[in-house]
Amino acid sequence: MDERSLRLLEYREVQDRLASRCDTTLGQGAAHGLAPEDDAGRVRWRLMRTAEARTLLDRTGGVPLGGVRDLGPHLRRASIGGTLSVEELGEVEQSLSAMRRSRQQMIAGREDWPTLWEDGQLLTELPELEQALQRSLGPEGLRDEASPELGRLRRAKREKEQAMRQRLEAMLRNSDLSRYLQEPLITLRGGRLCVPVLREHQQKIPGVVHDASQTGQTLFVEPLFALEMGNEAQALARQAEQEEERILAAFSAQVAAASLTIEAGLAATSALDLALALGRLAQEMDAVEPEINPGGRLRLMRARHPLLRDAVPIDLEMGPGRRLLVVTGPNTGGKTVSLKTAGLLQAMAQSGMHVPAAAGTSLPVLRDILCDIGDEQSIEQSLSTFSSHMTAIVDVCRRLGPDVLVLLDEIGAGTDPQEGAALAQAILERIAASEALGIVTTHYGELKAFAYATRGVENASMAFDPETLRPSYRLLQGAPGSSYAFVIAGRLGLEGSIVERARQLLGQEQLQLSEVLQRVDALRRQLEQELTAAKAARQEAERAAAQGEELRREAESERSRTRAQLRARLDEEVQTARQSLRLARDALRHEQLQRRREEALAEARRHIEDVQERLRDEEPPQAAPGPAPAGVAPGDRVFVPQVGQEGSVLSPPDESGRVWVAVGSLRLQAAVQDLRVAKAGKARKAPSSGWSALAQEKAQTVQSEITLIGMRAEEALIALDRYLDDAQVAGLSSVRIIHGKGTGALRTAVHGFLQGDRRVKGHRLGAQGEGGVGATVVELDV
Repeated sequence: MDERSLRLLEYREVQDRLASRCDTTLGQGAAHGLAPEDDAGRVRWRLMRTAEARTLLDRTGGVPLGGVRDLGPHLRRASIGGTLSVEELGEVEQSLSAMRRSRQQMIAGREDWPTLWEDGQLLTELPELEQALQRSLGPEGLRDEASPELGRLRRAKREKEQAMRQRLEAMLRNSDLSRYLQEPLITLRGGRLCVPVLREHQQKIPGVVHDASQTGQTLFVEPLFALEMGNEAQALARQAEQEEERILAAFSAQVAAASLTIEAGLAATSALDLALALGRLAQEMDAVEPEINPGGRLRLMRARHPLLRDAVPIDLEMGPGRRLLVVTGPNTGGKTVSLKTAGLLQAMAQSGMHVPAAAGTSLPVLRDILCDIGDEQSIEQSLSTFSSHMTAIVDVCRRLGPDVLVLLDEIGAGTDPQEGAALAQAILERIAASEALGIVTTHYGELKAFAYATRGVENASMAFDPETLRPSYRLLQGAPGSSYAFVIAGRLGLEGSIVERARQLLGQEQLQLSEVLQRVDALRRQLEQELTAAKAARQEAERAAAQGEELRREAESERSRTRAQLRARLDEEVQTARQSLRLARDALRHEQLQRRREEALAEARRHIEDVQERLRDEEPPQAAPGPAPAGVAPGDRVFVPQVGQEGSVLSPPDESGRVWVAVGSLRLQAAVQDLRVAKAGKARKAPSSGWSALAQEKAQTVQSEITLIGMRAEEALIALDRYLDDAQVAGLSSVRIIHGKGTGALRTAVHGFLQGDRRVKGHRLGAQGEGGVGATVVELDV
């Protein structure tokens, strides 16, 4: 179809509006490439797809095509052996997921959108590749699960770094070395773990200097023992990078192998997205699907220009017997808009778009639409307005024939009026002889007479109110219009003598014709007013009959409303009773939980009282003879009078002179002066102290984790309460609670229980390797 004509009709603006309704760049490209079809079967097929899209949108709201990306460049690079990045593979996975979900959503009503379902069947489904990509790709790159080897290498690297960090932390805790440091911390410099060493003590901590502070007083040193471990960690990192490259290359090869299937899915996505955009645009315009007729009839019912806000609807009918319409009337009356509306709606319909009009609209399928609208004079080519119009009309005349719509605005304008009118009439005769459909606008009175006298040509006009000097923008077929030049000039204040002289100069015949047209127009307006009054009277009678019918229906439905209200009240009372029952049941469960907690606490108190009673009955342990140690260091053996056993010192003395000592699995804190030098030889057996016996028993039986999976919340909290007592007695500093992921209700109950518990120093969700969100790690106050 003629590109210039589509531009003059503002078809490209409609395409832009259509593209903005698409969800994907693929659909937007299809919208900008949409062009009118000249095959009736294809036009009907396109209109049917738009109707199906409207049904699908009404039923489901659309399908999730928005995640589909234009994968063309990725597929081409993968097909020639290129490796796709993590981001590009992520787009592949996202597109596959969106196509699969869209296909599944279209299945339910596929009998209601059969042509769209044909495209839906082409949407790519590669579940194995999609799941592998989902499992392997994360927001920060490849996951550890991408391959067993990658997971192994990364775990080994993390373990190596953790071991190195622990060695460095132990060094920081060493009082002999920590005084050489600027501050006790571990920092990262050049990808290596370092400690800040004062420059004057550089020789005290041998290692590799990776950086220095701005003042130069602090050196960031990687100790020698960490150097080898760091090298091993970096070697593991390089191996992991090589494994990542291998995985990406393997995925790229899979994408290349499936490229034809994916390309078919992308093409189907483009077609579906365009169809749904056509459906959305039709809904927004309140458009109808036009009938496509084979007889060359063009019938518009209350048609509106799609790009104008509050456009006045027009009715227009052409076809065999009246193929050419001559539209006259005053300037700014809407002639050009009517011309564009007819041509633009014809082009839209042949593109598969529903048109903003009323039911009954019927359109032919045309080979071409030829236009000359507006003033396109060219300064570059030295073309005047008249020359510009004539150049366009010459091209129109060369391409005339059946199945063509000709739209000419102000035909013959821009030159001598008599010559222009004669030339315009000759052009109209040529158009009429070609059997093309045509609409022309003009101010020439000679063309009005030509339309009356020529078979197949009809006058039309734009309605105008001479009293208010305002157009109504309504197209009236069957009668020519007047330009109302003398009336408008007089109403605007031009002297009456000038207007009268103009009438004399016009000539008697032209003046009589103008006056006849004005009288015809006045008679038409009078008839329209009478017809409007008759319609109003009929509508009033219909309204009175409808009111009577409405009263009858209201009386019949009153009983139904009463019954419905009664049923609603009963339903409300039933819901209230059910809510009360739920509240009572929840209160009972809470009371049972409280009772169980109180019973557990009472049992714990009785157990403690028994232990205290046994302690009172037994003699306190006697202090071992011998002096207190002059000094202790981690690893020293000492005798602990508190428990009557020897133990191993775990930490250097703190500011108050207290150290941590491990006695078997029991861990306790004691002052250095309360300790005694351990005797050489076998440590003597501890007396049978009730508390120490209990602690040893718990240390041997209490595990470092508890599993609550499968328990109700109240049962789990009672079990957890008892477990924390046992763990604290056993001297456990850290325990793990396994509650599972599930809905998260049990995890929430456990965290609420731990919050504020005096036995708990802190708690956190498990890290990777500790159970993740399915477990909670608790630090106990022992």
